[in-house]
Amino acid sequence: MPTNRLLFQHGDTLALPSGPGETHLYKVERRRRDGYVLSSMSGAPDSLWTHERIYDIYTASQLQHWPCNLASLDQNIAEMLQTDVEGWPERLVFEARCRESYVRYTKRLRDRGLPANLAYDRSAKVVTRAYRKKWARESLHIAVMEAEAAAAVGRKPKSTHLVQPIDPKPFKLTEHGVRKWYQVWEQAGYDLRSLIAKYHKRGHHKPRAVSRVHEQDDPNKPLCVYGAMEKIGRTVWMSKLKVTKTYAYKRFRELCKEINVEPFSRSAFVKFLHKRYSEFEIFRSKHGARLAYLKYNIFERRKLPKRALEEVEVDHCLLDVWVKDKHGRKARPWLTVLICRATKMIVGYHLSFDVPSYTTLSRAIIHAMAPKDLSNFPEIENDWPCHGVFDFLITDRGMEFLSESLNRAGKALRFAIVNLPGRMPHLKGTVERYFATLGIRVLSHMEGTTLSRTEVYDPKAAARFTLEELSCRILKWIVDDYHQTEHGTLGMAPVAKWKELVDDSIDGGVRPVGNFKNLVMLMGEIARRKISNVGIHFENNLYASHELTALRKRHGGLKNWYQILADPVDRGHLWVLDTVEKRWLVVPVANARTAKGLNKFAMKVVMRMARKMVAKGETITDAVMEEARERCDREALTAHNRSALRYMSDGALATPVLGNNNILTVLAGAVMPTPGAYDDDQGELFGEYHEAPAQPAASDVPHVVRASVKSKSKPKPEPLVAAKPKDADTAVPETPPQQSAAPKGPSALDLLIARGASSRKALL
Repeated sequence: MPTNRLLFQHGDTLALPSGPGETHLYKVERRRRDGYVLSSMSGAPDSLWTHERIYDIYTASQLQHWPCNLASLDQNIAEMLQTDVEGWPERLVFEARCRESYVRYTKRLRDRGLPANLAYDRSAKVVTRAYRKKWARESLHIAVMEAEAAAAVGRKPKSTHLVQPIDPKPFKLTEHGVRKWYQVWEQAGYDLRSLIAKYHKRGHHKPRAVSRVHEQDDPNKPLCVYGAMEKIGRTVWMSKLKVTKTYAYKRFRELCKEINVEPFSRSAFVKFLHKRYSEFEIFRSKHGARLAYLKYNIFERRKLPKRALEEVEVDHCLLDVWVKDKHGRKARPWLTVLICRATKMIVGYHLSFDVPSYTTLSRAIIHAMAPKDLSNFPEIENDWPCHGVFDFLITDRGMEFLSESLNRAGKALRFAIVNLPGRMPHLKGTVERYFATLGIRVLSHMEGTTLSRTEVYDPKAAARFTLEELSCRILKWIVDDYHQTEHGTLGMAPVAKWKELVDDSIDGGVRPVGNFKNLVMLMGEIARRKISNVGIHFENNLYASHELTALRKRHGGLKNWYQILADPVDRGHLWVLDTVEKRWLVVPVANARTAKGLNKFAMKVVMRMARKMVAKGETITDAVMEEARERCDREALTAHNRSALRYMSDGALATPVLGNNNILTVLAGAVMPTPGAYDDDQGELFGEYHEAPAQPAASDVPHVVRASVKSKSKPKPEPLVAAKPKDADTAVPETPPQQSAAPKGPSALDLLIARGASSRKALL
């Protein structure tokens, strides 16, 4: 066991803790058998400190020791002894070590018995002659380094070739100079810091004029020269305009003339600005708080989560490549990616010409949570094992991430949404880095890429790959390259890290979706509507079924607001929440020819076309809506703008998903119907209708009628494909029969997010 007795001499100074966050200085008076008698420099009476107590403080790194009496030293030297040597400029430390050579040689001579005067004189001559050339080389090196540092911060580059070596004249001393250094060095306990030159104490440090800043009621009306400098520094120097110090000093002199005070010199004014405002404050005032935060703050790397799918980042990116659609139109696609922070695995993505919206986000989340089926891609050699519900979804502050629909989906699927501060992409650097890697390793090698910008290269004209071909390239690179290559942060391949975390016997596994066949429904857009006598009005369409009649007949059915979910890809149906039966009802659109197969954006385009086709104040009928859709379908096939590509977006998943779920099977393929060839059969979308009894009586079906529009002498354009004949002028929804055993809908769960210091807990 180590000894607990520390050796101190009489007159030594100790810094010992005297309370929480407080430290006092003590002087060693004498030593006793059981400890030391210490006298406080603050005036408290002497006290006995045992060896055990001092040793415990020493091992707790709370003891500081100086082999001298700080109270008897000059105040400036005492302050120097409480600093770190490395914190002083290199030239001052160099000069202090040169002086140390003199005093150490002097001490050696005096230890041999040489008189003090002779020791001082011999040391001044011998040491200078022995180290003169060496010190000259070191002085030249320091001078060059100082010149380079000055050129780095100066406006004009300064040459370092003409730097002359500094002749160490201060080291060519007499015995009086050595005596002065030796006496200070000896009193300070032979400490190098006592020999550092105190150049910072030079000059007049007292106020040069009377300060009346404390008397000022209004900072814009200074009463003294210090108030004038403060005002000019705040209003002129710290303004967003990039002004020079000369201009600021000119304004300072004008202000001093107005208030009738004597101005300081330009050097004093510049020193005031340098002392009053830090570099961070100046940069923030001129460039903004965000740029200053990014430039001067230190960002630490967070520890990786301990479980797979614990934290997932999501973001959109406009890819740097031009591709074509099926009709040869060219545009740059948008990519939505979800990536796991713990494993760096891409858990899902969505690629389309649609702009970032809740539509693209919902399809990417569906693809991320569903098991992937790669059997249709024989060129892919490996598997894509990612699926399941994540715990935290890390997003920026995009509108789709702040939507009520995503918050409701998070509660239903039991994942929390973490919205990071805006314009802070470094906080989700995993997905941002992935976009950069994708652009370099995949897109830069494709024809049509925008990464190679030259005067003779037109990326749009060089584009020859289709959107489907680009999706296949990205898919193969993700599965066979990115997932299989060692990641620098992980030290292993992402797929190996995924297998390691998922196969863990304690925290392994992934959370499944509660009801997999309701996954698309749970990611729908939320809205609230009343049930009228013709059904539900939603985005200028009518949705009706005899199940809505049963809801309307209940108590409060005429006044209640019902929660509905709409598929952003297909407006041909809605889900309506039955709060009594605690289940979701599937309600088809009354006229499938006007809305089935249309996404949210396409539905708005059709409605805008319908408004142009009727006069102001006239009602839009089903016939007008059908004609408007036929026109929009034809124009979407020939137009070359991005709106036409968004109109044709079908929301197909990046890859097929496993399972026999009818909704997911349809969504994985093309759901956009052929223009003019519409289908009234709603049963192909919903698997619940296949096990239904007979159709109810026609009298039970609600009668939906739209107001007719006055006939116009407009020739109706011919459709590209012959449409099915209409059965009647009125729009009667084809209502599917009731299901025998409807599944219960998701319950609304409140998420409690508890973030621990070491790891996050999964939502239960």
